[in-house]
Amino acid sequence: FRRVLFRSFHQQEHKEGIAHRIERTAKMRTDIVRIGFDERHQIVIVCLARRIGLFHRHVAYRGQRCPRSGHDRLAGIKTGPVMRAAVNDYHRDAPRDRDKARNALWAAAQSDKGARELLEATRQKIDEMGYAPHRVVFELYQNAVDAQAQWHGIGRFRVEAIYNDDQVITCLRMIHWGRPINQPGSDPRKAEEEGHRRDLSNMLAINHSAKDGDRVTGRFGLGFKTVHMLADEVRLASGGIAIRILGGMIPADWAGGSRTVTPFHDRGRKATLIELPVAPGRSGDALDAWEAFRDAAPFLAALGQEASIEVVAPGGE
Repeated sequence: FRRVLFRSFHQQEHKEGIAHRIERTAKMRTDIVRIGFDERHQIVIVCLARRIGLFHRHVAYRGQRCPRSGHDRLAGIKTGPVMRAAVNDYHRDAPRDRDKARNALWAAAQSDKGARELLEATRQKIDEMGYAPHRVVFELYQNAVDAQAQWHGIGRFRVEAIYNDDQVITCLRMIHWGRPINQPGSDPRKAEEEGHRRDLSNMLAINHSAKDGDRVTGRFGLGFKTVHMLADEVRLASGGIAIRILGGMIPADWAGGSRTVTPFHDRGRKATLIELPVAPGRSGDALDAWEAFRDAAPFLAALGQEASIEVVAPGGE
């Protein structure tokens, strides 16, 4: 929501210094609208974090290639004893046999205890960066707006809440029809400048968000990581990618992903699907995220020209 409100001045960002931009952004956010969210601190964090990405290595979504940058990814978070020991072992063994050390680190990350430690560390890091669970759908909406700007220029964003028989939200589902993840689009030069082929790597990294580009007000990475505040496992299907993200950063195949996203393809336009099965004990946070976006959707639709918004629940659309 913050980013949508300030789209009008993002085209001038490259002409301004970061300190002046942060001050100007915070002032405009305060002066233009007050919707009950105190985001001055959040804006400062995001503007800084966009420029201070710690992880830039490309990682393909399939597991066998991910160990090549696993130890770098762990540098930005505070892990538990299993992963601390695994990282220490990696640094001890890598000089003798780097591939073996990487594989051992990857195995530790994939273990139940290792993945749980990584997930909790990811959540702690996201909390430290100023994000809150009620912002999850807003962040995914902004990613969708950006993807549409890079692909067709206009499009749709759909969010669904799935309830159980006790009327508790068990899953949130977001769909958009913008540029699929990791696909470059029609302008190879622009795609290289904006890092389109590194989308998934950015989404798996804790402290990285690709550089700003023309008409684009956010990037996969920082905002996307908020999904782990609601879900232990995140499901993602987009283009040729169908994965589950475990432990906040571990990609695993989603066997049914391609089949699940197919009904949402629209007249040749491929859909991107993100599913958040709500983790135990987080149904209240999921409800907050759903209601916050549902209530703001009419204003977002009125303010933004890039996308229509569909809000779908069992009671109707």
